[in-house]
Amino acid sequence: MVYLLSRKNSLKRLLSSALALLLCFTCFSFPTAADDDTGETAETSSANTAVTISYTSTVSYSDYYDTYEDAAHPRDEIPLTIVDWSEDADVTVGEFAGEDDVVIWANQEGQLNYTVNVETEGVYNIRVKYYPLVADDEAVADAGITVDGNTTTTEMTLYIDGELPYDTAERIEFPRIWKSNGEISVNSRGNETRPPQVQAPEWAETPLKDSDGLFNEPLEFYLTPGEHTISLYSENASVAIKSIELYCYESAEAYVAPTEEQLMENAGAATIKIQGENFTTANSQTLYPTYDRGTYNTENHNDELADPVKQQYNTVGDGTWSTSGQTITWTVNVEQDGYYKIGIKSRQGEMRGLYSNRRLYIDGEVPSEPFEQIKFYYSSDWQTVVPEDDTGETAYVYLTAGEHTLSLEAIPGEIGETMRRLDDVVYTANQYYMKILMITGPSPDEYTDYNVHKEIPELLDVFQELADQLYAEQAEIESLSDQGGSEAASLARLADVFEKCIDKPYKIPDYISSSSIKDNVSAVSSWMREYREQPLEIDFIEIAPAYDASGNDVEFTSSEESFLKALKFGWDAFIGSFFEDYTVLSDTTESSILVWCGLGRDQTNVVKDIVDSEFVSSYGANISINLVQGGIMEAVLAGKGPDVAIFIGGEYPVNLAIRGLLVPLDEMGGFDEVQTWFQENAMTHYTYDSHVYGIPLSQTFPMMFYRTDMLAEVGITEVPETWDDLIDILPALQRSYMQPGLILPANVNGTAVAPSTEVGHTFALLMLQSGMNYYNDDQTATNFDTIEASDAFDTWTKFYTTYGFDQTYDAFSRFRTGEMPIVIQNYSTFYNQLNVAAPEIKGLWDFTSVPGTEREDGTVSHAANSSGSGAMILSSCDNVEAAWEFIKWFSSADVMTEYGQNIEGVLGPIGRFEAANTEALQNLNWSKSDLAKINAQRDELEEIPIIPSSYVVTREIMNAFRSVVNDYENARETLREYNEDINKEITRKRENLGLDVDDD
Repeated sequence: MVYLLSRKNSLKRLLSSALALLLCFTCFSFPTAADDDTGETAETSSANTAVTISYTSTVSYSDYYDTYEDAAHPRDEIPLTIVDWSEDADVTVGEFAGEDDVVIWANQEGQLNYTVNVETEGVYNIRVKYYPLVADDEAVADAGITVDGNTTTTEMTLYIDGELPYDTAERIEFPRIWKSNGEISVNSRGNETRPPQVQAPEWAETPLKDSDGLFNEPLEFYLTPGEHTISLYSENASVAIKSIELYCYESAEAYVAPTEEQLMENAGAATIKIQGENFTTANSQTLYPTYDRGTYNTENHNDELADPVKQQYNTVGDGTWSTSGQTITWTVNVEQDGYYKIGIKSRQGEMRGLYSNRRLYIDGEVPSEPFEQIKFYYSSDWQTVVPEDDTGETAYVYLTAGEHTLSLEAIPGEIGETMRRLDDVVYTANQYYMKILMITGPSPDEYTDYNVHKEIPELLDVFQELADQLYAEQAEIESLSDQGGSEAASLARLADVFEKCIDKPYKIPDYISSSSIKDNVSAVSSWMREYREQPLEIDFIEIAPAYDASGNDVEFTSSEESFLKALKFGWDAFIGSFFEDYTVLSDTTESSILVWCGLGRDQTNVVKDIVDSEFVSSYGANISINLVQGGIMEAVLAGKGPDVAIFIGGEYPVNLAIRGLLVPLDEMGGFDEVQTWFQENAMTHYTYDSHVYGIPLSQTFPMMFYRTDMLAEVGITEVPETWDDLIDILPALQRSYMQPGLILPANVNGTAVAPSTEVGHTFALLMLQSGMNYYNDDQTATNFDTIEASDAFDTWTKFYTTYGFDQTYDAFSRFRTGEMPIVIQNYSTFYNQLNVAAPEIKGLWDFTSVPGTEREDGTVSHAANSSGSGAMILSSCDNVEAAWEFIKWFSSADVMTEYGQNIEGVLGPIGRFEAANTEALQNLNWSKSDLAKINAQRDELEEIPIIPSSYVVTREIMNAFRSVVNDYENARETLREYNEDINKEITRKRENLGLDVDDD
């Protein structure tokens, strides 16, 4: 009986396997064998043709460093000689900014080739003396140079004899210099506003450093005797280079404590206090004045204690000064020669149990060994940190009378060594997780013995090595923090999972199905990202002599709080919160044009500064800028709305226009010219009943991002140009348990689906690419009853039914890990997020237009929809002409460029503006190659109008989708049924508004 049952089960399994195999062949169109040819770069003849992927893995810098750790470090200093450059590099050699024989690289792309003769084999460091080129810089104007484009970074890839020595050599940065564009000012309501950060180019000399934040010393390069070619390739150059030379980095000299007699020589000298926010320059755009209103015991830029109600910028570094290599520089004026001690009033309240590290420079040099690494231990309170020598005594630095610079650079310290070892652990763990996954799949059968430890013979030994390494690193971290606890508990948990796998190897598939391995590896990675950072906030720095004129010890300003003062400060802040309106940035008079801005406080302050400094003085109109987020519809209906609303998007412009609450801007003078400033279909979202009610300010649209390394690893040599191409590569991806990620609205509950079609919505892309919009020309009914709509809906739903795409996922995390090597996302937001928050995959990804649809004439349409925000005039405005002048001025190329550059100066690269103005977009800080891709997709944008009943369209499309994907309904029939309901609601709504309806 058992035998018969077994045979029946076997027959069932055989039939199931045959069915599954047949299904695979009917669902997929398998691609031809991948070309084995690989290289270093990805090339494309245009942004909308097939992009060839070629990727070659390179050795990590950590492994490279270990390989040559015992090699000689010659003390030779050898200059490099420029020999030639590529044809696409705009290079001249001559005098620049007071220096001769300068290599002036005016454009962004190209390659420079240098030669160097090495006599002694060994490991060398490289330092560069350079001057960042900025279009409006006086030195650039004096030299008669035209700088190509605007860039906020200078990034290089370094080759030695045509080869990439290691991965970090692809990410070499020449830091640019930034300063505050003016002083911190006080607005009419008594709150301070900070100036944007602008470039302040000057000659700088720096060693090439590790951009990953793992090493305290400069990058090393191993060279053999003889002539070598060292090349610098870039797409973000725009730099003048005076010299490049090989040298040997040496740590600061040993500290020799001054004698009592030496300390007395400047007794009585004045203590110098430098407010943190009054820095001179920084080498990162994200370093700007910050504020702390949580205590009375911080001082602002005027040495005044914090105000409990008004906003004052009184610190620097809060939330922004955490990346290794970021440096802030202050200018110090010393009145008397002598030895001084340095006290830094600071707070490091993020790395619990550990410390943040800074290296201190005086006039560009580290004075002595104690200043190589200053530790700032965790504390939620302000504390004064004083550099100390090995014995725990205060370390002094000798300063001559006159002007000096004091700089603090973020460095990884001891934690960097731990992090680079853990990088290897996580990499190996992920490798073997994927190997196990290839055997068991993501959902292993609990009744199947997979014997993964036999299929992968070395698996248990590898797990043991990883567990031992994790425990060792946990012990090292706890020794750094001088305490046990939870700081590195995630390491122990992952080690415990590995030990369980070793003890019971047959249960390894259980740890796959329960995600124990994956989740714990992710937890370790998250811990590493958090503790790799070096956060620090500074109130002020004091430089003081050892003794006063009477011979008494000089004490630094106390950072301790008085209980009574703190209590009073808290009470005053509480009472003040009832009277201070932080959303009102300008005083309003009867003649003011009241402008509501739908942005955050920092962005709105930038808007206000530009308006106050330029529009008010030039046009004479009084503009009152106010910060408002949400509620505009309710306010306008209640008669309490503004005259002008800016950065308002979605369905709001049309919904306001429906109710007669907006001024039709196409009837204003100069509209025809203004319309030409934007993409040809950009006005669609602001158009109702043949009138335009808004002017676009921001515009975002989808693009396809892809991981070059992961695609190359599974044999995919071309990025999919069409949806058919995407389907063709699915077998290769899914065999490795990877998949693409498409945009899908997350909610369908009531009004949770936005009335405006989500940017990058797959159904919208397929419809638009087929040449069909959502609605007929009169917008009285949908086009969902057409063959094109049925085909688009069927294709869209099959991605989730036939091909098993995930409906919900974290695009950033899964793209970062490589589980989703292709995702469609908002071009600017995702690009900036990857650049800022995923440095470990820099150089391993790229982006291009969304997959397209081949039309009958053989062309491929990459049409996509966009979203954004705009400016509009409320019909209650008394001075419509002045309001229109304001909108024309504000949406112009010059002002939008200035706003974009200023907001990036305040928020850093993560805040890069998605300008709707065509000329302004070209002026922002994109590389030429990236801008070409963005423009190619932007040129193909087609927009879906917003109609009075858009809410039912977006909601019912998603309801139809769920019926097909979750309830297995027929796609074409389901769309037909839901389309009937949509058209009924469109008709009902139009009848209510007195508009023409469809006669059918």
